[in-house]
Amino acid sequence: NGLILSGLSAGILYTGLFHGMHSLLLLIPGGILLFFCLWPLYRFYALGAGDCKLLLMAGTFLPVRQSLAFSFLALVFAALFGIARIFLPGCRYHDTIHFSVPVVCSCVAVLLQLIPLSFL
Repeated sequence: NGLILSGLSAGILYTGLFHGMHSLLLLIPGGILLFFCLWPLYRFYALGAGDCKLLLMAGTFLPVRQSLAFSFLALVFAALFGIARIFLPGCRYHDTIHFSVPVVCSCVAVLLQLIPLSFL
């Protein structure tokens, strides 16, 4: 939780410095929207609380649209990794998928604009 709070603080500071103080006002509705998008996944045990906090923290570094795209792509990458694990020899399908790898892939895809946001 300490890392999440320091990440949230850094994200808010980064957004204020590099995107302007007016964008800080967009963090609140963006965070609330992202929270309500992730809440059902948490309630049905599709995501852990740490995964939700990680996505919310990472979302503070991005504008609202990119934050939603980032979260959506992280879930898509996690699903693709899960499907790939089913077909890989030696992997058990019920093993835990570490969510940090799909988050990094999603972060790279959004920041480098590998997938246009108009597509999402």
